[in-house]
Amino acid sequence: MIEYGYGDYVAYDPGWKEPEIGRVTRARGDVVFVCYSDGCTAAATPRAYVRPATAAETARASERLGYHRFDDACPQYDPECCFGCIHDDSRRQVG
Repeated sequence: MIEYGYGDYVAYDPGWKEPEIGRVTRARGDVVFVCYSDGCTAAATPRAYVRPATAAETARASERLGYHRFDDACPQYDPECCFGCIHDDSRRQVG
């Protein structure tokens, strides 16, 4: 089983559509949580449909995947609504 870490680029590749590139927020068991858009919400994706992204796929990916989730800070972080965000010091853990 491939281990995915925080910030890894992956491709959602179910085999019936064009692969979708994203970045990993965390992985637990059979689920990988991945940001596929310029928003910071991660989608729970079955591990069976995720693979490491190729260099060419990563190069084509949006630089804003996950909004500021993968940056050192987020200008819009709000502890009242950003549950589970890496910028919450009480939950800060990478991996």
